Amino acid sequence: MGIRQAQSLTQIGFLPLVRQLLPFGLAAVLIWYLSGHPAMVDTTRILAELGSITPMQWFLALLATACSFWAVGRYDVVLHRQLGTDVAPAQARRAGIVAIALSQTVGMGLLTGALVRWRMLPSLSLWQCSRLSLAVALSFLAGWSVVAAATVLVLPVPVPFLGLVATLILVLASGLLVVALLRPVALSHLPIPPFRRLVRILALAAADTGAAALAFAILVPEAAGLPLALLLPAFLLALGIGLASGSPGGVGPFEAVLLVLLPATAPEPLLAAVLAFRLCYYVIPAVLAALVLMVGPRSAASPPLPLAPSGAAAPGLLAIARAEAQLTHQGPFRLWSDLPGKGGWLVAETALNLVTLGDPIGMMHPGLLSAAQASAAQSDRGIAHYKCSGRTAAHLRRRGYRVVLCGAGALLHPARFNLDASGCATLRRKCRKAQKAGVSCTISPDGLRPMEEIAAVSASWVQRHGVERGFSMGRFHPDHLPGQKLFLARRQNRVVAFITFHATDGEWSLDLMRQSDDAPDGTMQALMAAAIAAAAAQGVGLLSLAAVPSERPGLMCRLIDSATGAAGLRQFKSGFAPRWQPLYLATPGRLSLAIAAIEIAHAIARPAPLKGNGCHGSNRCSGLPRWRRL
Repeated sequence: MGIRQAQSLTQIGFLPLVRQLLPFGLAAVLIWYLSGHPAMVDTTRILAELGSITPMQWFLALLATACSFWAVGRYDVVLHRQLGTDVAPAQARRAGIVAIALSQTVGMGLLTGALVRWRMLPSLSLWQCSRLSLAVALSFLAGWSVVAAATVLVLPVPVPFLGLVATLILVLASGLLVVALLRPVALSHLPIPPFRRLVRILALAAADTGAAALAFAILVPEAAGLPLALLLPAFLLALGIGLASGSPGGVGPFEAVLLVLLPATAPEPLLAAVLAFRLCYYVIPAVLAALVLMVGPRSAASPPLPLAPSGAAAPGLLAIARAEAQLTHQGPFRLWSDLPGKGGWLVAETALNLVTLGDPIGMMHPGLLSAAQASAAQSDRGIAHYKCSGRTAAHLRRRGYRVVLCGAGALLHPARFNLDASGCATLRRKCRKAQKAGVSCTISPDGLRPMEEIAAVSASWVQRHGVERGFSMGRFHPDHLPGQKLFLARRQNRVVAFITFHATDGEWSLDLMRQSDDAPDGTMQALMAAAIAAAAAQGVGLLSLAAVPSERPGLMCRLIDSATGAAGLRQFKSGFAPRWQPLYLATPGRLSLAIAAIEIAHAIARPAPLKGNGCHGSNRCSGLPRWRRL
C-alpha cells in the first residue's frame, strides 16, 4: 500500500472510526472508575432500588415515553415539508418514530436513521433519506440546545461558563427568530426553515425532552431525594450530550454527565433510575420499532397539493386572470390552483401566512378554500385573504372566518365615464390647468419608450417620498414595463410624469403614478383622464384605480392617513367619481387576523428586493436604468 493511499484511508476512515469508538471509550472509563471505587457503588442496592419501582411508576413512565415519541415523529413531518418530499404526514410520522426509536438505541444515528427511513419510505431515495436524517438530527440538537439553555438559566447548574454559553445560545436563537419573522427573504437562500417551522421545532423539542425528563423523574426512587429543579437541567444536558455522542442509547456520556452534575445524590438510586429509564425509553420502543420495521411501509393518503414554484403560473389560469395577476412578474405573488384551469388565487407567502390577494380567479368551486388551507398548512403557515370583495368575505364569514374592512377599491367603466359629469368639477379644473401649462398626454408604444427619462422621473419621485412600498403595490423597474400600458405626460418635449397599468383585454388596473418635481398642477389628473379615454377606445370593460386604506373616523386613522399619504390618494381618486368597492381582510381567527394585518403592513412598508435583472438586491434601484448602471 502506497503512502498516498494510506493517507487517504486515514483521512476517510480514521476520524469516523474514532468518533464511533469515543463513546464506548468513555463508557469503559466510567465503568473502570466505578469498579475501582467499590465504596461508591453497591450493586445489591442498585438492584433493590430498581425493584422498589412500583407498577404505577412504570405505567406513568411509559405514558411519558409515548408523549415524547409523539413529538419525535413530528420532527419528520415538519422536515418532510421543508425538504419537499411530498410524503403524507401520517407516513412521515410513522417512519420517523421507527427510525428514531432504533437509531437512538442501536447507535450510529445518521446511518441507522437513513436506512430505516429508506425501508419505511420506498418512494424516497437513500440520498433523500440521508438528508432527512441529517436534518432531523440537526433540528433536534438545535431545539435541544435552546431548551437546555433556557432551563440552565432558570435553574442554574454549577458548571463554569455554562450560564454564559446558555445566554449566547438564546441570543443567537432569538436573533434568528426575529430575522425569520421580519425579514424572511434574508434566509431564503439558506437551509433554515421559515419562522413558523422554527417555532414548531422548538415546541417539539420542548415537548420531546420535557416528556423524556418526566419519564426519568418518575422512575427516580424516593431514596434519591432529588428535587426536580436539580434533576431537570442535569437530565437535559446528559440527554443531549449522550445522543450527540452517537453511542447506543448514549451509554457512557449520559451516566457520566448525570453523576458529575449531581454529586450530592447517592449513585445507587440514580443508576437504578437510569436502568429503568433505558428499559422504558430505549429498549421497549426499539423492540416495537423493530416489529414495525419487519412489517414494512404501508400506503398513505396523498398529501395536499403543494404551492406552485415562485413566479410560476397554474396552467390555464392566465387566460382567465385579472389584470392584477400581472403582479406575478414583479412581486412575491404567483398564481395557484388546485384544479388547473378551473379556479385559483393570486397568492404570496409571508413568514406566518399564505396570503391570497383579491377574489378567486375563475370558478369558486366548493373545494377551493379547503385546498388553499391545506396548501398553507403544508408549509406550516396560516391563511389570510387580503382585499377580497364583500361576496367572498360573506362566504368566508359563513365558514367561520373573522372578517374586517381593510380598504376600498376605486372602479370605473371607461365607456360610461363622462368628464362633464357633475361629480368631476375638480377634475375638469385640474385638467384645464395642465393644458394651459403646456402638458400633453399620450400612450407610449412598446418599442418607443424613453427609458432614461422615465427612470429619472421615478428617481425624483422616490427621492421625495422615500423607499417605494411593495408587496401588493407597484414599484418601478425597467424590466417590468414591457407588457404594461404606459402613459406619458410631456411639457416642452420633456417627460414630467407617467402612469402604468396592468392590462388584460377586458381590464386595466393602475400600477404606478410618478411625476417630477416641476410637473405642473393637474398633470396626474390629465394623464389619468387620457388613460380612461384610451381604455374606452379599446373597449376595456373595467378600469381599476387601485385601492386605498379604509376611511374610518378617529385620531389614529387620521394619523395613519397622514403618515401613508392615504388621504391624498383617496382625494385624488374621488375626483374621478368612481364606484367604491369595499375590500376585506379575512382569517380563521381573531389572533390570526391581527397577525396577518401586521405582516401585510410590514410587507408593504418593507418589501423584499424586486425581481429583475438590474436590481442587485436593492429597493432603490429605480434611480437609473439598468444599462446606465452596468
